[in-house]
Amino acid sequence: MFAFIGKPRELLLFAGAINGLILPVALSIILIAATKSRLMKGYKHPVWMQAGGWIVVIVMTWMGALTIQETFSKMFH
Repeated sequence: MFAFIGKPRELLLFAGAINGLILPVALSIILIAATKSRLMKGYKHPVWMQAGGWIVVIVMTWMGALTIQETFSKMFH
């Protein structure tokens, strides 16, 4: 890919941004699982932690999308 596109810095940033989108997906799965009493065996996850977690998911997704968009535009322009 480096030889084909010729911009290794942008490719590495793009790969990092793609990897950064894994965190919101994983956190979303954990937050959903935390609401399932069958899985948590009686543990009640506080609402403020759920709200904070979903805010983090939204912000991380937004920041990852911006980084991907910026890096992608730099690679081909």
